[in-house]
Amino acid sequence: MTDTGDIISAVIGWVYFAAWTISFWPQIISNYRRKSVVGLSFDYVFLNIIGFTCYSAYNLSLFWNPTIQQQYKNFYGEANKVQPNDVAFALHAVAASTLTGIQIFIYHQVRICRTSPIRMGRSDIGRGVAFEIASRHV
Repeated sequence: MTDTGDIISAVIGWVYFAAWTISFWPQIISNYRRKSVVGLSFDYVFLNIIGFTCYSAYNLSLFWNPTIQQQYKNFYGEANKVQPNDVAFALHAVAASTLTGIQIFIYHQVRICRTSPIRMGRSDIGRGVAFEIASRHV
């Protein structure tokens, strides 16, 4: 880091990392203490696992893969802005979301709600559209 802007960016990045990281744990702790996941949106948890896994792949690729870093620089004319706090948050988000998903399997006793085939279809369509948009920009 060479200038004040880089230092401010790093500080803000680690503050957001801490704030968002902390935000996962009250739900995990509550589920554990109550031994229940009543009121928790299962769709939300499982979509978070998928989303944060993709976000992690993106951040890890841009942070550690020199080929992808060079392709990014060639396309956009500047180095990517992925910082260590971005990678740390993405990996923590996958781990915390996965832990919450595991709690669903452990603590869910009665089938209160199900993911409908229509919702799954909309999710598949959404992923397909997102993939198509992303593939046009690579």
